[in-house]
Amino acid sequence: MTNRPRSKTYDVLAVSSTVHKANADYLAGILRYASGRQDWRLWLFNPLADYSYGDVLPASRASGVIANGLDEVPLESLRPRNRRACVVISDCAADSGVSSVLCDNVAVARAAADFFLSRKFRNFAFAEAPLPEAFSVERLDAFAAAVSPGCSTFTNLSAGSPDFAKWLRRLPRPCALFAANDRIAKVAADICRVSGIRVPQEIAILGVDDEEMVCNFTSPTLSSVRPAFDAGGYMAAELLDSIMRGKTRKEVHLRYGVTGIVERDSTAISSAEVSSSSALEAYIRQHARAEMTPETAVRAVGRDGVRIRRAYREAYGRTVCRGIQEARLREVQKLLVKTRVPIGDIGRMCGFGNEFYLKTLFKARFGMTMSQWRKTHAN
Repeated sequence: MTNRPRSKTYDVLAVSSTVHKANADYLAGILRYASGRQDWRLWLFNPLADYSYGDVLPASRASGVIANGLDEVPLESLRPRNRRACVVISDCAADSGVSSVLCDNVAVARAAADFFLSRKFRNFAFAEAPLPEAFSVERLDAFAAAVSPGCSTFTNLSAGSPDFAKWLRRLPRPCALFAANDRIAKVAADICRVSGIRVPQEIAILGVDDEEMVCNFTSPTLSSVRPAFDAGGYMAAELLDSIMRGKTRKEVHLRYGVTGIVERDSTAISSAEVSSSSALEAYIRQHARAEMTPETAVRAVGRDGVRIRRAYREAYGRTVCRGIQEARLREVQKLLVKTRVPIGDIGRMCGFGNEFYLKTLFKARFGMTMSQWRKTHAN
């Protein structure tokens, strides 16, 4: 009777906490791969827990390790026998000797850009991570590039900046705000709520990660790009298996993509509403010094006057008549500062037929007379 060689068994450690939804999804992908491998013994190690396997885990080092980062396997006893047989699911230096699987941040940003562009947004903003982390920088650069063909304005700022709330309040409306992740999106939504900025009518907010606990319990609920975390975990397990079997000998860095966008209340605004309100605001600004009435402005951008007026009011929080008035006052401010045109003539140049009315309105709006404004702000 011929003795059959014993098949090799691979003891694999999956080192991960499940605090974040992404980690739980990674683990689901790893478990899905392991369930189809008869020669795998998968051991789960939670670095935040205080339990251990004691002497049950084989005394020799594991055949391979999958971890959220190298900092989660600090114990020498957790290092694999073959030091190459370690895959991290995070950013990893290209010359570290360790393979990695991480999110395709360009794909994430393009998904967000396509989502907003399909809704006819022209003003875009990006809320960066508080620290200049690689994922945030990649998403910012890719998002800016993807929206540039249809972009009127683009701005970005770190959520850790002391001016973050002021920046949000000054964004042009309606604006599409893409946040580096869901937790930053929540910060933006919370600031909008206490500042009286209406989401999504004035600022539509989109995050990343689809952390349901964060997204569903923010007011309004947050829309989010959902990366393929489960697929990332499966890819990491598949790559580790190839390394342990000697099929992959070089350092490898793989990327997983996006499964889609989960839309909730923070972006629940139609493309028609965004398009018509943006077009009307642009028309008003461009023709602020011309003869213009609310009726002529509305007719210039579309036939459905009732819908356009409603969309404009919801986006900007004011009537078309008030919008025209605000645009003309901005022109008055510019002429006061940049020219020496007599104050009596400025009103007529900006559509105000009654000089007394303009002076009364200007002081009520800005807290000083037109002469005081010119003296205070002139170079």
